Amino acid sequence: MDDHQSYACEKRIVHCPNPGCEEKMDYEKLVKEHFLTCNKRMIFCKGCLLPVPIQLEAMHDCKERMANAMKRITFLRYFVKYNEKQ
Repeated sequence: MDDHQSYACEKRIVHCPNPGCEEKMDYEKLVKEHFLTCNKRMIFCKGCLLPVPIQLEAMHDCKERMANAMKRITFLRYFVKYNEKQ
């Protein structure tokens, strides 16, 4: 019974998994309603395909986000190559 209440029960109380959302509700409501309308949910930008919080969609700058993503990728490539030599 404990496993059912903790992991399987549609009526168990859960936190919204979106970063910054403090909402708690039963699992069924989270899946059927809240997760699709949460103002902290992530969407994918139609221009750059990077995840963006929906509340920041209007301020999203694809060029800046892509430049930052490329910097991270370049750094990670360098880091991996450097560590392979060690």
